[in-house]
Amino acid sequence: NDDERMGEIYTKLLELWKDSGGELNVHFVDIGTSTKWGSWGARKYLDLTSPKWTAIENFNNSTECWWSNCSIPIETQKVKGAP
Repeated sequence: NDDERMGEIYTKLLELWKDSGGELNVHFVDIGTSTKWGSWGARKYLDLTSPKWTAIENFNNSTECWWSNCSIPIETQKVKGAP
């Protein structure tokens, strides 16, 4: 998770996914430590960044929605029932 190559791999993965016609993509685990089954979290702890996390954030912040019927980003939507 902490290897800079993971950021490079995630950047390529997201670009290839988009270029091949991919639409909504949801990362499996946002925060999680390594286990015997692997390192699935984009970062280990809430206050710790990682190359994976940085690649995901950079992609989200620099890439506009490209598919039809794409809605506004989740973080800008008001959650039903929230103040």
